[in-house]
Order: sequence, then structure tokens, then C-alpha cells
Amino acid sequence: MTPKRVRTVEGSCWACKDRRVICDLQRPQCSRCTSEDQACEYGKLRLRWCNGVAARGRFAGQNVPVSPTDVDFNEEKSMQRDEFRKSSVNGQVSPSALTPPSPSPSLSLSSPPLFSPRETSLDLVKSDDGDEEQANQFPDYKKACQFFEAPSRVTADDLMLYFEHIVIDRFNLSTEPVLVDLVAVNNYPALRYSVTAVAKAHQQLSTCPGHHDAFLSKRSARHKAIYNFRTQLENPTHHKKSRRLLPLDLFIANVLLCILDGVIDPNDESAACHVHYRGGRAILSQWKLHQQLLQRHKRGLPALMLSCFATMDLTYSLLTGEEQYFRDTTWAHFAGSDGWWGVLPPYDPFLDIMRNLSRLAHLGHVLHRGGEVAPFSDELEALTMALKGYTTLTDGLEPLFMTQQNEFFAIKSSRNTQAPLAPHLLVPMNSCAPQLDSDESWTVFCNAYRLAGLIYIYRVFHRLDASHPLVQQTTSYGLRAICESRLKGKLAHCLLFPALVIGAHCRTTPQQKANLLAMRSTAAFLNFGSLRVMETFLQGLWARNPSSYEEEGESESWWGCFKPIAEKTFLF
Repeated sequence: MTPKRVRTVEGSCWACKDRRVICDLQRPQCSRCTSEDQACEYGKLRLRWCNGVAARGRFAGQNVPVSPTDVDFNEEKSMQRDEFRKSSVNGQVSPSALTPPSPSPSLSLSSPPLFSPRETSLDLVKSDDGDEEQANQFPDYKKACQFFEAPSRVTADDLMLYFEHIVIDRFNLSTEPVLVDLVAVNNYPALRYSVTAVAKAHQQLSTCPGHHDAFLSKRSARHKAIYNFRTQLENPTHHKKSRRLLPLDLFIANVLLCILDGVIDPNDESAACHVHYRGGRAILSQWKLHQQLLQRHKRGLPALMLSCFATMDLTYSLLTGEEQYFRDTTWAHFAGSDGWWGVLPPYDPFLDIMRNLSRLAHLGHVLHRGGEVAPFSDELEALTMALKGYTTLTDGLEPLFMTQQNEFFAIKSSRNTQAPLAPHLLVPMNSCAPQLDSDESWTVFCNAYRLAGLIYIYRVFHRLDASHPLVQQTTSYGLRAICESRLKGKLAHCLLFPALVIGAHCRTTPQQKANLLAMRSTAAFLNFGSLRVMETFLQGLWARNPSSYEEEGESESWWGCFKPIAEKTFLF
């Protein structure tokens, strides 16, 4: 008698079981699912119907999958929701009461509920009615609420839409949305898996942080994204299902991995974001994508990702003293492009500030590797005056007089009566108006970057201590800029790099508390893990004795101060 043909193997994925084919059991995704570009799931028992005949006993009436690790968690969450409905937080109605009832019966798989009833708000820290009005000014605020109140089952298409409407919105200062070609993204596996991994990580950090199954799902999505990226990197010039040249898509996927491991969900135990950053530089160099991106791709996801990567490159160079990839002349080419700062006209002050910071980063690299700054003294003074807001050196009432001491520049005059910025730049910060207009808000936003650059000059080139009066004066003005609550739109939530530099030089308890309050307000909206890393770093820095280095006759260098955080996360 002919033996029965083996159609499946023990432990195969659900897709191979459904097709009744032999699975090769590769993790995290078998070769058949990889070739078909579909989800590959292992292990859990799947329920075909929830709230129907298949859900009985202790699971009756619960729209949750059967998983041993989920049972206790879901019972506890159910009790918490019942208690939460009976009360209110800060006088507000519970968000769970606003969630529409799910249809019954509903088709579901046993994957963890990625979209749960919204229990955390995208609002700022609720303290008064003015904060509610500010939160409602965000253009996609209502869309965000709708996404957070989605059903418990989430698909790849849902994550694509979440990425387009929620994640991209967190990387865009403009009220005009950045258009993303989701069809093109879906046709390229490496880019598609990177997008879904970023969206899943951000969504789960927003709705169910600490949930074990959510952590496993997020980690699986990340591994799939890295696997597909490496697979495509081996043959990047063509794809069997499309006739596109793919180095550009590889670069976008790589920047998304930088955002995943360096912004949204950084890991303190590894330097994954640093590895991705190196990979992005290698891709740009290998295929000469730099000029192509700047000249041909002014709109959409490519332009946005290039602006993010260029800013990562600049901030990393400023914090570590390493040579940057992009030259200072690059920033002028971002005019008219979809950057994370919005679409800016030529000669916008922000682009000029970034160009000046880029030049300072280059000079800082020369100094960090043992070079001398004496040949660049005139340029350094010109950059200082430009950041202060003066067009020429004679415009400043008290220009800095410098003398060379021990191969470094030190400030000769101790007169610090002059404000750190030009008078016309301080007008919005001194205004008593209840709300700043767009131009005033943009001026304050740019002032935060100006003051961070001035602190860099004082600490790196003049070798001033963090407690020096000039540094502390600049810090106090910078704190006013990053804690300004009257800025329009999302400007107050995109000052992470200035907040890091200024916060690291706060020496008084009121200053530190004000900085933390601004950071937590930003974290409530962005839901970025980088804010957690930043807060831990600053609290550890503040816990040190600020006079310990001065007693020994030494001063902690800029590089020594920011070394613990430089390779863990990207802040901008």
C-alpha cells in the first residue's frame, strides 16, 4: 500500500499549514512566505470567531485571542477599564468610554491586540484650558484619535496608513502633510517592512507600553525589516517584481531603521542606531545619491528622509567631534524641499543657522582631532556674530575679544552685560501677548538653535566651564525659548537638540524642573523613546556634583559630557 504523502511538518507556520505545503521552519520568516511577500506567523492557536461558538468558558464574551501570556493581562486591563469608567482624570471623561463597540461576531487571529482602546492621550500635559486649545491646533489631532480607537486587529495596510498620518506627522512641522506614495512603498519589500516596523513600534509605545506580546511583535517586525533590508542590499540594482533602480529605496529604508532604533525605540544596550547611521553614509557614497536627492527629489518621503538624515549627521558630529558627511553648503539646497522643518524659502534664517552649525561642527572636528583653531579665528568670530543675529561684526555693541592661551581661545573681557542675541530677535521672547503669531513663533524656534550653537562655541572653542557666567546667561535665555508655551502648531515639540544642549547646562533646580516639564510635554505628544533616554541622561548629569571638576582644576569637556548619549539616540 502506498504510504500517505506528508503534506505538512510539525511546527510549520500558519501560512504553510493553510496551503498544506512543507515549511522549512526558518525564523522569523520562512522562505515560502518571504518569496510570496506575506506575513509569516508561528505558534499561537488561532480563533476563527470571537464572541461566537468558538469562544466559551472563561473566554466567553471577550474579544481577545487565546494566549497564555495574554489571559492575566487582559483580565487585569478589563478590571482597570471598569474602574476607569467610574471616575475621570483631571475632570475629563475616560477615553475608553468613547470607543465604539466592536461587532459580534468578528473575525480575528490570535496576534496580540495592537490597537487597543485609547488609554493615553496625545494632548499635552493637562493643566489648564489653554493647553487643550493648543492641542486642538494640531492638524491631524482628530485623525490620531481615530487611529488610536481602531479595532484590535491591525493589518499591514493599517500600519501603512498609521505611518502616513501619525508617524510622518511627528516628523513634519508644517501644517501641510507630506505626501507618501504608499503604492510604491508596498511594492518594495525592504521599504515596506521598514515602514511597518516603524509604525508598529510607535503605535505600541503609544497604546500598550510594557505589554510582553506587544514587545515580541515589535521585535519580530524589526527583525523582518532588517532581514529584508540585508537581503535587498545584496542585490540592490533591480527587483524581480519592478523595474525600478532601488538604491534610493535602500537609503530610505536605512533612514527608517535609524529612526526606529535611534528615535522611536532606542535601545540603551546596543549601538544599533550608530550602525544604521554608518550604513546610510555608505549607501550615499556608494551610489552617489547625495546630489540626486537634493536636485531631483524635492517632495515626498525621499526629501523628508534626507532632511532627517542630514540633521542626524549634523547633531552627531556636534556631540562627538566626528567629521560630518554633509558639507555646510548642502543646507542651502534644502530650500523648497519637504524637510522635517516644512517647506522653507531660500535664505530662510533656519537654513542659515544649520549652515553655520555645520561649519562649527567641522571646526570642532579639527579641534577634537588635535588641530589648531588659530587659522580660523576670524571665521569663528563671524559665525558667533551670525548666530547672535548681527549681519556684520560692527553691529555688535560688545564683540568678543579673544586671546590665545594654551593653544585655545579664551575670552579676555569679563563684561557680559550684553544680551546673547540681537535686540530684534528678543522681541517675541519679551512679548506679553497671550499667543505668538507664525513669524514670532518661528523666530523663537530659531533662537533656541542659535543659543545652542553659542553654548557650543563657548564650551568647545573658548573652553569655558558650564558654570561660567556667559554660559549660564546663554542657558537662561535658551531655557526661555524651549519652554515657550505660546508657539504655534508643533514648534514647541521639535526642539529636542537645543533642549539637550541647554538642559545639560542647567545648574539650578528651577531650571532643571522647567526643562523636565517641557520634555515631558513633548514626550506626551511625540511618544518617542529618545525622550526617555534624554531624560535619564540629564538626570544623571544633574546628579553629579557640578564643582567636582573645578576643585581639581579641570573642566569636563564638551565631548566627555555628551559621550554617554551620542551613540544611543538621535535628537532633533
